Amino acid sequence: MIPRFKKALGILGSAVSLALILTLACSAAVGDGTNTKVDKSKLAIDQVTGQPYSYGGYTINMFTTSNGGAQYGGKSYAYCIERGKAVPSLNYTSKAATKSSYWNNLSYTAKIGISYTSLYGFPSQTPDDLYAGTADNAYAATQVVMWEFELGYRNLSGLTNRTLYDGYIKGTGAAVPYGNIEICIANHSKIPPYGYKNPDDANSGAPLTLAYNSGTGKYEGTFTDSTYINKSYFQVKTANGVEVSYPNSTTMKLAVSQYFPNPIPLTFEHKMPANAAKQAFFILEGTTDSRNQVLCTGAALDPKFYYVNVVTKPRTGTLTIRKTSEDGTAAGFSFNISGNGINRNVTTDGSGQASLSINEGTYTVTEIGTPDRYVEPSSQSVTIQGGGNHTLAFHNAIKKGYVRFVKKCTFYDGYLSGAVYRIYKSDGTYTGQALTSNAAQWVYSPLLSYGDYYLQEYSPPAYYARDTQKYPFSIRDNGASVPVTTYNKPTGDLRPEFITPNSVYRNGTEIVVSYLIHNDSPCEWTPTRPVSVSFKTIFDDGTTINNNAAVVVPRFSYNLVYYKLKINDATALVKLECKVTSPPDMDEPNKTNNTTAVTLPVVKNPESQTPDTKFENTPPYFFKPSETASVPTGGQPVVTNASWQQWEY
Repeated sequence: MIPRFKKALGILGSAVSLALILTLACSAAVGDGTNTKVDKSKLAIDQVTGQPYSYGGYTINMFTTSNGGAQYGGKSYAYCIERGKAVPSLNYTSKAATKSSYWNNLSYTAKIGISYTSLYGFPSQTPDDLYAGTADNAYAATQVVMWEFELGYRNLSGLTNRTLYDGYIKGTGAAVPYGNIEICIANHSKIPPYGYKNPDDANSGAPLTLAYNSGTGKYEGTFTDSTYINKSYFQVKTANGVEVSYPNSTTMKLAVSQYFPNPIPLTFEHKMPANAAKQAFFILEGTTDSRNQVLCTGAALDPKFYYVNVVTKPRTGTLTIRKTSEDGTAAGFSFNISGNGINRNVTTDGSGQASLSINEGTYTVTEIGTPDRYVEPSSQSVTIQGGGNHTLAFHNAIKKGYVRFVKKCTFYDGYLSGAVYRIYKSDGTYTGQALTSNAAQWVYSPLLSYGDYYLQEYSPPAYYARDTQKYPFSIRDNGASVPVTTYNKPTGDLRPEFITPNSVYRNGTEIVVSYLIHNDSPCEWTPTRPVSVSFKTIFDDGTTINNNAAVVVPRFSYNLVYYKLKINDATALVKLECKVTSPPDMDEPNKTNNTTAVTLPVVKNPESQTPDTKFENTPPYFFKPSETASVPTGGQPVVTNASWQQWEY
């Protein structure tokens, strides 16, 4: 059985060689000129739907014949190769294919394709071989492929018209056997990559070389065929003392017990499906009614061969180690060679090579003492064949890694976007790489080669001072990511603004001095982190009064601050100063406006009010509660949780 796929496949398009001459003529004793009756009463039923395979008004009949070798289940099967014709009579006469005018008038592609289908379809291959599930599914798949070749819907490279496939096969129980027949047809003329189609080409081509195996005492070789062709479709015909085995579906192993000075020729022949030889291929045409559609039955055998020569080699070979590196250094690298009782070190010369003669066998070659800047290359295994030259290439890539950074605010300890940092080598050379911070994530550099570097800010985020610090880092491990956290101090301006009163100050009165504290910065000055403000009052007699306040000011905003001041009776001038202390956790380039000062005149009381006003006295209707009463009411209803303050003018 030729291995198959068990699930439905896409339509194949593999190229198939056209240079084929099929053995289509049949033995006269088997079918040439024989009369036979055809039974068409059985319809092919789809295992999936339970319905007959039918499309375009044509239902697939499962034709069987009354003569010929029993191909499957005691029956001999026939197929329609003239789609659209009727079967008015069940009487047919068999002919050798070359004697049928209908067959001879078919295109070359149709004849080759129908013949291939007879070889790889049902019943040459059983339903189990094709993973069809039932004979009906296998028969339907075979019939549709034959029709596709007959109608020109398929060539030897694959399907060109999907009409019948979509109508009969797609989504049915015939899909899997249809695909497997397609695979077999596509692979019919292929040979393994190491084979030749004739002995002369094998003699002039590359032989298969066997090396001595000290474990088995034989000269052995394994050869890979990724197409699966060799094990699936061929078997050895002439071995000439060579042992042939297949460890797996893609590997052929050859072995001989002794050294041969001359090439050993091998011949491999095609495996034929189990039922292919039970009945020869022939054409069935109507015996009494020429209107009958033309049928075919049997299998057109087409044996294929390939040839290859096997050679054995002396038991020593040459191993060359070739060294390259990313920075061009190649000399002075050391390697250890171990295996088969050997353990020795070699060093590359000025050209980066080290060569030695070594017994055949399998060795492990390992670079030792790799300099720190390189990624240590993996060890390599090599099988030395007698008389052969073997080269192993080792390349040293420079270690590369990343720097990743985030930007933080010194004021809030939060993350910032928009800071641009440049990457410099430790000697100050700019690498050409710049990174922009992202408050939401780490920002990674491109790969940087092994070495020492530093990050330095090129441009800060808005409202922040440029960070002049250098942040050093080193790339030492390949693929490593080195984290760096950088910082920016916010920048801004804090300034007081004096609020000019709407009347002059008077002697002997208490006044309120007010300022607006402006905060032109991203810093939020809160009760737990206020702005420190100091006030100085200087009277014209030299008396000085100092006051302080802790002020809350929102970012990019302002707030009011004030204090009370008693004006002496003799004062004529008063100087008022307000100073905002520049905080250490904010960068303030302009500190010249941190202080404001004004000098204002003071006038006598009678000069600023009418004689009848009594603003200085408490209004008679104001009741001040007793400070000793348990519930001070002043004769008024109780106000729960009230707070009291008396202002006098």
